[in-house]
Amino acid sequence: MQTTSSGIPSDPQQPDAAPPSAAGPPSGPAPGGKRRRSLPWALIAGWVLLLLVAVPFAGKLEGVKRDTAIDYLPAGADSTQVARLQERLPGGDTIDLVLVYHRDGGLTDADRKAAGGKVAEVAGRHDIVGGQAPRAIPSKDGTTLMYPMALTGVTDEKERADAVKDVRAELASHPEGLSVQVGGPGALSADSQEVFASTDGTLMFATAGVVALLLIITYRSPLLWLVPLGVVGAAAMAAMAIVYGLVQGFDLVVTSMSSSVIGVLFRGYPRLQPGEETKLLRSRAGKAGSPPGRSGVHRIPADIRYSHAS
Repeated sequence: MQTTSSGIPSDPQQPDAAPPSAAGPPSGPAPGGKRRRSLPWALIAGWVLLLLVAVPFAGKLEGVKRDTAIDYLPAGADSTQVARLQERLPGGDTIDLVLVYHRDGGLTDADRKAAGGKVAEVAGRHDIVGGQAPRAIPSKDGTTLMYPMALTGVTDEKERADAVKDVRAELASHPEGLSVQVGGPGALSADSQEVFASTDGTLMFATAGVVALLLIITYRSPLLWLVPLGVVGAAAMAAMAIVYGLVQGFDLVVTSMSSSVIGVLFRGYPRLQPGEETKLLRSRAGKAGSPPGRSGVHRIPADIRYSHAS
């Protein structure tokens, strides 16, 4: 038996350690590599299929909105009960309009005749409370004629707005110098809906433009900003399709105001986590700009990096 320099006996039967293999690392892809590479494409394909299904239903959400006074009131409020009673009573569904004819310097006999004829045409094409054309109410200075008119038989909010548009179109032709305006509570409601709809679209595009600008400044890439905006748009479409399904399945009440909240919730600055920012900007380290951080990556200014656009 042999002993080592430290006095510990050595085992002569123990074989020597096998020499390291001269062969290199195993060739071929690592286990699970193909699965990891195919996962992003599978997610993209899933979102594309989801959008193909969701977009047609999301577009139908506009047609199921309800914007009557009752839809904006609590179900148990006294005002809600009164509004429901008004709808059941005769004349409760009227569209109150005021047709106004005006000429600077005073109305002529031809103006009065033309106004009376047009008002009679409007009364003949629509259901009017009383069944007769309204009488004119002249102003003291003789420059204006007013015709109070109440249309009836129209309950749907969109049809009420269309009725106001029809009246305005029917009064579009008039003698030169004679101005014609359609006012009253019914016209005010129709105009408010139109303004609200146009404002919502303008706000959406303006917000998307500001967010896109911030993303371009932050990522310093001409294409990378499309990714978060695309994700936000896809999520908004999916949410609108789900809401439409809830309306059809459970008779959910959706107003123009509540549907606009969907866009407001998804409009914002899609912020990345600090670790993700480091990965995206690592290749840009060392360029001119703010002082680099510990990892050598330029940090995004604090006034740009926020989570939601207010």
